[in-house]
Amino acid sequence: MAGFLRGQISALRASGFVPTIFSPEATAQIKQIAHEEGAALVIVKMRRSISPWHDLVSTLQLTHQLWRLKPEVVVTIGPKAGLLGGVASCIIGVPCRIQTKWGIRLETTTGLLRRVLTVADKIAGACAHLILCDSLSGKQRTAELGLAPAHKIRVVANGSANGINTKRFAINPANQAAASAFRAELGISSTAPLVGFVGRLNLDKGLIELREAWALIVAQRPDATLAIIGEDECKSTEEKLALAQLKQSLGVKILGPRTGVEGLFMAMDVFLMPSHREGFGVVVLEAAAMEVPTVGFNVTGMKDSVLNHTTGVLVELGDVKGLARATLTYLGDVQLKKQHGQKGRQRVEADFRPATVWRGYFETYRDLAEARNLDTRRLKWNPPT
Repeated sequence: MAGFLRGQISALRASGFVPTIFSPEATAQIKQIAHEEGAALVIVKMRRSISPWHDLVSTLQLTHQLWRLKPEVVVTIGPKAGLLGGVASCIIGVPCRIQTKWGIRLETTTGLLRRVLTVADKIAGACAHLILCDSLSGKQRTAELGLAPAHKIRVVANGSANGINTKRFAINPANQAAASAFRAELGISSTAPLVGFVGRLNLDKGLIELREAWALIVAQRPDATLAIIGEDECKSTEEKLALAQLKQSLGVKILGPRTGVEGLFMAMDVFLMPSHREGFGVVVLEAAAMEVPTVGFNVTGMKDSVLNHTTGVLVELGDVKGLARATLTYLGDVQLKKQHGQKGRQRVEADFRPATVWRGYFETYRDLAEARNLDTRRLKWNPPT
């Protein structure tokens, strides 16, 4: 998760905060991030899945480490960290406790698991003084589900976790070269229709709907290619079958996870993202920054990252025909694709520059500290150059 905060942590440090990152693993990536951001690193093992005994042990370890550190502000990210970190912070009486919600995991669950996640989310919310959602629809949905009282829930700046680096995601010679190389790798020409998907491969990301929509798209555009980029998280029989069928489908390229996605986005004509839930949809903003319109479902998070019929098209959840129809429209209407792509880029530049988001988080943390009667005189916004 800390990878989504690159630049923000160092900006907070330059503005008077003294950051420490708590991580469940001492991976090379997290060590590099802590070094680059100038943050201390503490390792406390946590399991992503529900595990009562291990969760209890992790909570006790977090409590000990927080007691030793005695922080004035604790910010948790993710459902498990929100619960365990929130409880541990409550136990030792951390003055400012903030839960960050990048999406609502329980939205796509049912039965006992949904009840367990609801209870866990409510406990985490009760432990926090503030709950920061990365989208307006996430804020609304959090309140609707009764996970926390509305007065505790906020959205920082215009939403998103960290904004988009518009210098990295830009139409420039380096990205144009990467886009050309990507199309060459796929074995398609510079003008061949290319649809992209970037995300984890599972049911929540719309793997089933992706398969069904593509069948409709390729039936009308057999010259089109679908590039699927992301980690294979298929566990259920249904997921594995859908992925196997996609692999056998005309025009589909399964590429696994990739870095340097700027050029990959630039190579695409349409970004097809049939996710069932999102926080804000970072990849959608990345596509928009590269002037690529998005087609997806009108669900939590997606309805914030896409301006319907302006930077992309959203259809109702489950409307596979609508996904296919919108994608085919973009493939057949170059002017519309260009217009919506440019609108997306303009929106990213206006509302989602990292410094705008970072300052919003800085002011939120500082204001809560002031409200909790902490000395904030050393905290002054020092914008990165």
